Amino acid sequence: MSTSTKQKILIVDDEPDILELIEYNLKKEGYQVYTARNGQEAVSEAKKVLPDLIVLDIMMPKMDGITFVLRVRATDKKTPLIMVTTEGEKSRILGAIKAGINNYIIKPFTPEILLDKVHQTLLKVAVMKPTDNDMPKNAAHEQLTHSNSTRPSA
Repeated sequence: MSTSTKQKILIVDDEPDILELIEYNLKKEGYQVYTARNGQEAVSEAKKVLPDLIVLDIMMPKMDGITFVLRVRATDKKTPLIMVTTEGEKSRILGAIKAGINNYIIKPFTPEILLDKVHQTLLKVAVMKPTDNDMPKNAAHEQLTHSNSTRPSA
């Protein structure tokens, strides 16, 4: 079991076999896993669960993956997104990257590739997250800090 036991991952895919494969491997790795079968269901589930990562298919009924990404990114710029696609849909990845995905996986994939992409993406986001100590508590504090800096006199 890894240190990921508290991280929540939402999986969005309309293919039950793929959904089950991803869910099984992520649960085995210690993640809390939530599922949705289409983009509309995923929007609702994401609001409830507030996942640490979303893994989604590019082609889904009711709302495709790119539309879902655009909808999520309109209000949430931080939650990492991994797009799952086939070799035939690979040309759509550029659009997905522009929409705001953080990583992608090409089907067919092995559990090792899936877990590697999940770990890479979560690690990259964790490394990029500023800590409370790196950020001023408010703009007034920031302004005060900069205005009180001493300059050597000429």
